[in-house]
Amino acid sequence: MADIDGEIKAREVQQMNREIKFRAWDKINNKMCPIAGISFTNKDTWLRINDKQIMGANFSEIEIMQYAGLKDKNDKEIYEGDIINIINNSVDEEDGYFIAKYDIETARYILSGNGLVYDFDNTYTNECEIIGNIYENPELLKEV
Repeated sequence: MADIDGEIKAREVQQMNREIKFRAWDKINNKMCPIAGISFTNKDTWLRINDKQIMGANFSEIEIMQYAGLKDKNDKEIYEGDIINIINNSVDEEDGYFIAKYDIETARYILSGNGLVYDFDNTYTNECEIIGNIYENPELLKEV
């Protein structure tokens, strides 16, 4: 029992130490931007336009996506809304395109597509490749 408890505690600590990052789809300018700051109280964000400019935006003007804490095989950060190609039969021998999502009911990140849902724990990220996202590449949604 002590080993199991220790393992659970170690996992909880590891999750608490993961990097918390966000990006946003700017609905007005049709552009993906990193988020430099968020005020959940005022429902405002500060979007990084480039290295020298930050722009304010209200939650109603953007779609916020959180970093899942994982990277694909090319070391690219995986965010909610990313469209991911699974290769080498890593998900129960089911290759294809999946969308990275946060499942609020189970409090976990999942991959959803082709009528299937997988937990990231069942996926080897070195066999995942981000090929786009649901906002900048809507044509890829036909493949999901």
